[in-house]
Amino acid sequence: VFPACQFDGARVVDGIADVLEAAPETDGWRILQYLTGTPDGLDGRRPIDLLRTGNPRDRYRVIAFARTLED
Repeated sequence: VFPACQFDGARVVDGIADVLEAAPETDGWRILQYLTGTPDGLDGRRPIDLLRTGNPRDRYRVIAFARTLED
């Protein structure tokens, strides 16, 4: 029922909750599209892959871009 990309084994990938919090009015399907797409400004990388790196800078970038989904 849930998109598998948000999980790392049995746990939710770190940062997913932050992305949801950054875009509270954004439809879940649009957030999924954001996480699995390659939005401009992330150097052709998918946000879900950047979250998986565990790098705080990558996580900040993903969350900052998620805020633009509310525009």
